[in-house]
Amino acid sequence: MEHASLIHATVIAFAVPVAAETPQNPDTGFVDWTFTGSPEMQKRWVGVLLRGESGSGKSDLALRCLERGAVLVADDQVGLALRNETVIASAPTNLQGLLEVRGLGIIRLEQSLERVELVGVADLQDPNEQRDVERMPDFSKAGQRVSFLGCSLPKLEIRAFEASAALKLEIYAGFCAALSAGRRF
Repeated sequence: MEHASLIHATVIAFAVPVAAETPQNPDTGFVDWTFTGSPEMQKRWVGVLLRGESGSGKSDLALRCLERGAVLVADDQVGLALRNETVIASAPTNLQGLLEVRGLGIIRLEQSLERVELVGVADLQDPNEQRDVERMPDFSKAGQRVSFLGCSLPKLEIRAFEASAALKLEIYAGFCAALSAGRRF
């Protein structure tokens, strides 16, 4: 795949239920996010791009996501391309399946995806900053979105070293996948 843009980041893919499997609760108006379901439930892979300075926890968070069943798409160098008004993320061929882990060096993972639809961006906060993370972000506002190749994607600020960060990213990936499929919240 020819990359229209190459950036410094990490992309993790999550298997999320297809949009039809995350119904809106008519009583509350919110989407019901459940972690139960039959193994045969239809799922698709979607990617979240992790951005942050060196030492912000991209690789650490990626490892915790992998432990939860996510799959690496790209680390350090992420190629972005536009296909059918969708941003596709991939790794340069010579870096596919490789993850740089501070203290261990570069490791080759048994599983990785060649490419994935990018549905969201997570900006990792500097671990030395104590800025508040927005409690209830509105992903429709310009400040909560970022543009790649002319496509607007939801943007989440997250503290990578929080114990719940990997689970938060998994939930966020499902939320972004539903948004990309045209679901409203």
